[in-house]
Amino acid sequence: MSYHFTDGSFWMVTSPDSLHGRLMARRGRGTMTVQFEAGDGRRVYQWYVIATARAPRCPRLAAWPARGNLDEGSFVPWSLYARIVDLDPRIRRRAEAMLGGPILRWRPRDAGLTHAVTGIATLAAGGTMFLKAATDEYSAREVGADLQALLTIAAGFMPELLGQDASHPPMLALEDLSRGHWPEPYPDDLFRLEAALAQLRSLPVPDGLTLEPLDRPRPEGWTDIAAAARSGAPAVAAWVAKHEAALLAAATGVRSTRCLVHGDLWYSNICFLEDRVVLVDWSHVRVGSPWHDAATVSIDLIIEGRPPLPMEEAAAWASYWLAQSVYVLAGGPPPSISEPSRWRTDVEELLDGAAWWVADELGLPYPPPVSDRHVGWR
Repeated sequence: MSYHFTDGSFWMVTSPDSLHGRLMARRGRGTMTVQFEAGDGRRVYQWYVIATARAPRCPRLAAWPARGNLDEGSFVPWSLYARIVDLDPRIRRRAEAMLGGPILRWRPRDAGLTHAVTGIATLAAGGTMFLKAATDEYSAREVGADLQALLTIAAGFMPELLGQDASHPPMLALEDLSRGHWPEPYPDDLFRLEAALAQLRSLPVPDGLTLEPLDRPRPEGWTDIAAAARSGAPAVAAWVAKHEAALLAAATGVRSTRCLVHGDLWYSNICFLEDRVVLVDWSHVRVGSPWHDAATVSIDLIIEGRPPLPMEEAAAWASYWLAQSVYVLAGGPPPSISEPSRWRTDVEELLDGAAWWVADELGLPYPPPVSDRHVGWR
């Protein structure tokens, strides 16, 4: 991997023949075209864009090109990028006070679709840890909810909390999980993940953890599903309209329960260590159906071309996520999303996975795809 500077941004890119490049090709991620001078003229290469960092979010990054140290279109090695994209001084001061010592090195990490600052901090006293700091109202609510869950839920799948600062905007420090395996792809053996989900389903809601109920499939939620599909996902609008009665009937199959639910258990929030599975980012923890989290993992598996996890209420949850993705696409990205194009790609893949799943469960013909990625396991 390397970093390409262009138009005020650093683009983390990888070549198509690399491990990350093959993964990005499967996921249908965006690409950038890069031209190199070669002895036989210009050669054009296609690089896969993994993540970006905008100059305005980092003063040192913004100042670097102006000093003439970096030309437009130049590639930057990781070591230089890590020195340029440093912690905001205000976040650094608070983090060092929280951790009880100076941070010797900072390695930024992709924060997903929020505006939180995340990365691996190496302390002068030794050791590394994962730091997550809110930067606006949206990320403050998320980091605050994550911290509340970390302080109240006791289980082997929880990450170790190493530091906290609940003042506004909040920040927290967790054990460094860089050594683990982060999907995708998921490992072949999902036994430990299934065991962690079973343990989560069995946990009582902790005292002191105030949780809202998660949405669940309801017949009244489908009144305008065909219209929403025409607006947000026209490729499947005719298929949804044709099978709306069957989808509506399936959506009534979820029990109303008050189980503890992670609420955002997609592949990026699951870490596989040698001895355990760790579930991270508890900012969407809620109460709801015991099969909610198994359903999100199942859709990720279907997108990878694998069958879903064994679970109850499968048809209902497949219908639910189909409806959710259609309505979300029709409404567009919320203001809290930092990368709208990446958000849309993820939601389109979610729609395809859910549509394939519900068609398989109900014996319906498979719908046309919305995303550029092939999903399904048959």
